[in-house]
Amino acid sequence: LLSVTALLASVALFAGGTAAWFTEYMQNSGNTIQTGSLRVDLLQDAGDGYESIKESLESVFSYTQEGAEEVHVAYLAVDNIGELALEYNVVLDASSDLSGAQYIVVPDVQFGTALDWELLAEEYEPQNVVDNFIACKGQLGAKDEVDYFAILIRTDAAETPEGTPIEIDVNAKAYQLGNRSGGFKD
Repeated sequence: LLSVTALLASVALFAGGTAAWFTEYMQNSGNTIQTGSLRVDLLQDAGDGYESIKESLESVFSYTQEGAEEVHVAYLAVDNIGELALEYNVVLDASSDLSGAQYIVVPDVQFGTALDWELLAEEYEPQNVVDNFIACKGQLGAKDEVDYFAILIRTDAAETPEGTPIEIDVNAKAYQLGNRSGGFKD
């Protein structure tokens, strides 16, 4: 008798759970699917305009010595060559140890603008260089929209032995810009 009661209770619970499984629903409205290409190009100054870094054999950073300061400058731009709005990160990766080095990113500046570390350090807070760091971020809305900027790296305080070449890889990573909110209604 006890086993029959347990069996009937199990069947009743199973039937109730199954009914709930098949009668539950969720709704999500307002979905938008956008198609297009997501492409970004990292440009560098070529002296007479900007060109894609991937087509250049020239060094991205130029070197200047201002007294005891060793400053490396890159005039760069990120170009939206796709159809979708995007957000980007410009990532720098140093092959040598640059502990103690600092960098400043100056937005909205193009080649030919004189850049002085000491003056810029008063307006923009210098950041410490670390391995594989994001130097700057931004958003580009329309196709062919371009952000211009300069990156200065001061290496005289770096713990790199004198005479050691400094190699820095510069990469742009892009992500589709969109509405990052949403969810389901019960």
